[in-house]
Amino acid sequence: MKYFLFDIGNVLVDFDFEVLYQLHSKASGKPIAPFSEYDLEMRDAVERGLISDAEWVEYINGARGLSWSEDDLVKVWSELFSVNETGRALFDQAQATAGVSVHTLSNIAKHHMDAIESNWSGFFD
Repeated sequence: MKYFLFDIGNVLVDFDFEVLYQLHSKASGKPIAPFSEYDLEMRDAVERGLISDAEWVEYINGARGLSWSEDDLVKVWSELFSVNETGRALFDQAQATAGVSVHTLSNIAKHHMDAIESNWSGFFD
């Protein structure tokens, strides 16, 4: 084997959108609601790099009745992410394998990367 390739979301780190919806509700005073179809399109756009984090924050603030900054978004996601112990153990084992390159590939947005890095300094090294 020459390469190991790991996804990040739900492989190296876990997250739960239900917690995100609860945080939206708490911050806005509105009932808990999952993302609409258009919300999902916009989420996919930020994760694919088609819109910036700033544009995502502006959109989600309007859609959810929030007044978050980009820093708030990173803080919220920092609370949502947890280490996937199995995936991380496999990642560490792969890195210890001599002569094998280890890479990550994901569709996460910049605010996700910032949140992960704030929880686990050096994660992307």
